[in-house]
Amino acid sequence: MESVITVVKGTELEIVGQCQFCTKQATSLFGVITDKRWDGFLLKSFKICSEHLDKLNALLSGEYDIDDMFLEKYKMTGGKGINLRR
Repeated sequence: MESVITVVKGTELEIVGQCQFCTKQATSLFGVITDKRWDGFLLKSFKICSEHLDKLNALLSGEYDIDDMFLEKYKMTGGKGINLRR
């Protein structure tokens, strides 16, 4: 869904500065509506470059499973393993 947002109060929606995740120039804003208030919706956003935007969209679309990506980090190395799936 797309929405047109007019800034009435708060911080301007400018894309000036660096990406949240690296030092590249930001090209987009990634935002989430977090709250409904009496005067509108509260949009929380951060600046992001096109490379990280593509990666974030791939995670959100389900193209990659984040559990599989971090599987090695949480893998048990020794001792008894517990199977949580039944």
